[in-house]
Amino acid sequence: MTFLIGNFFLTIGLFASFVLQAYTYVVFAVVVLSWLPIDRSHPAVRFIEGLVEPVLAWMRRRMPFLVQGGIDFSPWALLIVIQVVRSVTAGSLIEAAHRL
Repeated sequence: MTFLIGNFFLTIGLFASFVLQAYTYVVFAVVVLSWLPIDRSHPAVRFIEGLVEPVLAWMRRRMPFLVQGGIDFSPWALLIVIQVVRSVTAGSLIEAAHRL
């Protein structure tokens, strides 16, 4: 029975790690797209920005100091939060799975 629980924790931990890593790549894509002179109405651009912009808008409202002198540091703060959450949650689940 512990084998099943261990595999369940390992699966959930690896899946959480994968999802958070994929979201990190999406945030990087939004940062790179913000530097390029491209059409913001393109469906792919709207989709990618739609995945990240609600979280960034929430962070900008809660932490207005992230926007200083016209430079928006909220994507970098989001990347830090993602990595901390990834290492704490996914890392803990994976470690718990190995101990079972």
